[in-house]
Amino acid sequence: MRGTCLAAAEAAVAHGGAGYLNTDWGDLGHLQYLPVSEPGFAYGAAVSWCADANRDLDLAAALSVHAYDDPTGELAAALLELGDAYLGVVPQFPNISVLVMHLYFPQLQLDRGLSKGMTAADLAGVEQGLQRAVERLDRARPARADGDLVLDELRNAAALVALLCRDGQARLGGDGWLSSIPDDTRRALASDLAAVSERHRDLWLARNRPGGLPDSLAWLDHLHESYETGHAPKGWAGL
Repeated sequence: MRGTCLAAAEAAVAHGGAGYLNTDWGDLGHLQYLPVSEPGFAYGAAVSWCADANRDLDLAAALSVHAYDDPTGELAAALLELGDAYLGVVPQFPNISVLVMHLYFPQLQLDRGLSKGMTAADLAGVEQGLQRAVERLDRARPARADGDLVLDELRNAAALVALLCRDGQARLGGDGWLSSIPDDTRRALASDLAAVSERHRDLWLARNRPGGLPDSLAWLDHLHESYETGHAPKGWAGL
């Protein structure tokens, strides 16, 4: 995130750019909550204003003071830790993390293709890191008006990724396909996902217009159905 924002600012300066587009693009159901984008908004704003002064900005400190009014510093630290969770696995791919690829496309076989090199041990480590971040959220005391909502959004985001880590570990304990997950494990995943989905509905409506909610939930509903049946249709690509 930092590298992309800084490169855009430097390119604008070098080539006479008149502005800097600092925005958030949503696709595949826009499952990321607003706070997930706020470090990028903050750093992008800083380097677009003055790249030389802000390239090494202490982003956690800046977010704590200017975005969250959180004297503990725990919210910003947790958010940045969550943002780096994807680094806990070896396979990397532009524009999507392999940590969540099997949410969107549960028909994929893990440790093959783009996810080659993913291990159960790495996923367990990511899950532990997510738990540490959630513990930070529990210690945070943001004073901004929607501070409690921010905390709830990040907790649900972490719960979803942690569930996908457990999904991945179960797949890798078999042959990488969803169908190799033991029935009792799939049922437990379905139950956990149902709780995340229900919370997602409430969180979406707390901040967003209802129009995009069915499309957002469709991705979660499809994964839930795949857990229930043990079958992930190979042609699935969203609505």
